[in-house]
Amino acid sequence: MNLNDIMQEQLSLSDRFGLSITFINPNKAEYLDIVKKIAADRGLNADEEKLCFKAEQWATRRGGRSPRCAKQFIDFAESCINRGKEW
Repeated sequence: MNLNDIMQEQLSLSDRFGLSITFINPNKAEYLDIVKKIAADRGLNADEEKLCFKAEQWATRRGGRSPRCAKQFIDFAESCINRGKEW
């Protein structure tokens, strides 16, 4: 797709439905804050230092920091903890 098509599609969604889709790209501090908040919401009892270290590794190996990446990491960590496996 070319840039003009992408722009027209975004404007079309906004005009028709009043929707705007924003994809944020948080910096490291914001990403780790998202990770910690999701972990807290889930009641995940994990060492904060380990949580942040592993979350950063996860983001590095999976193409970058994003809220989706943070959620996927917490899903993984929670699953490991629930099964008694190292994460």
